Amino acid sequence: MLKRLLLHPGLHFALVGTLLFFAHRVVRSEGDDASILVTRATVEALRDQHVERTGKTPTEEQEAQLIDAHVRAEALYREAIALGLHEGDAIVHRRLVQKMEFLVEDGAHVEPPSDAQLEEYLEANRHALVVPERLSLTHVFVGDRSELRADEILRKLRSGEAAADLGDPFLRGPEVVAKTPAQIAGLFGEAFAEKVSKSAPKRWHGPFESSYGLHLVRVHERVAARSPALEEVRQPVRAAWLREKREAAARERIEGIRQRYRVDIEPPTRNDADSAKQARR
Repeated sequence: MLKRLLLHPGLHFALVGTLLFFAHRVVRSEGDDASILVTRATVEALRDQHVERTGKTPTEEQEAQLIDAHVRAEALYREAIALGLHEGDAIVHRRLVQKMEFLVEDGAHVEPPSDAQLEEYLEANRHALVVPERLSLTHVFVGDRSELRADEILRKLRSGEAAADLGDPFLRGPEVVAKTPAQIAGLFGEAFAEKVSKSAPKRWHGPFESSYGLHLVRVHERVAARSPALEEVRQPVRAAWLREKREAAARERIEGIRQRYRVDIEPPTRNDADSAKQARR
């Protein structure tokens, strides 16, 4: 009977709970502050979160419940820390590392850039800031995908007949105005956009196939790709410059923190070395 009792899982659970309780009492007896201060700023933050979540200002009862939930969470958090539950937890470890990185990045002060610095940055990154080519075109839609009919319509267009009198209605209309090749591809497909980009302007071409059907196309305006002046892209260039400088400053600060620690790497045991050899095989 005694042996069965000693092997019972419930007894093990109770013993573990008792040990945790006494460990907690020992940790707390070392002088931890047992008070939880709920500041006005905390209450305001709780109200703001409630408004953001529900769209309504909390009532007095709801506010009391919010404060109680905050105090409960803070108490449990402190108890968990006192018991060392955060130690060895990969998720908590990763979260604390992320928060430290955020703190370092937020604290990385960078002086605002001068125009000369922005011009230099723009020059070094023109490949990423090129204003792409834009095309304006008219198309005549052939919804039944009949190439014979499309060829006949093309002949009429080239002989001077009005595009509005030919073809089938198209949901998006017959005009495409100032679109990049990527935008045209998004509307009609990659193959269509590629053929349009290669088409000589002021002349009817086709038929070009899209996911909708066949199209006869006349490009009537082509604005070539170009590098923008600083005034056109000042805000994105300034934002990118500041982001790079802050990231560099943060990396430098993190490296400074890392250098404060000595790194000791424990040599592998014979079993570890044997396991590594087996894994390589």
